[in-house]
Amino acid sequence: QPESSAQVPFDDIAGVYKAASNTYKAAAWCFEKGIIKGFSDGTFRPSDTVNRKDAMIMLYRSVGKPAVRDAEITFSDAAYTKEKNPDTYAAILWAEQNNITHGYSDGTFGTFTGCYRKDIVTFLYRTARLFS
Repeated sequence: QPESSAQVPFDDIAGVYKAASNTYKAAAWCFEKGIIKGFSDGTFRPSDTVNRKDAMIMLYRSVGKPAVRDAEITFSDAAYTKEKNPDTYAAILWAEQNNITHGYSDGTFGTFTGCYRKDIVTFLYRTARLFS
């Protein structure tokens, strides 16, 4: 539980959670480290479900956005992100190239599918393998 001196810029956290709460501290640290950026309307939406795309983005940022090999994502539902959102594309490509995710048997990544707890622990476990 690292400390952060950052202020949370998101009204839906700063206005709801006390600065001493774990939610506030975690959001401040993640914001300071560039792991989270929030939404264009200035919110974080702390009660929203995280989708698989967002989980990959946060995980990718948390390990320093390592370089990816120039390649195409093989997931049929994620290729659109290359021009629309290069950071999202890089995060999913990094996860694919490092066997952090294998997607679904139908060839999709499940870009906007809710990220279940089983998925999160698997992604974290596979990422930790890269650094051990």
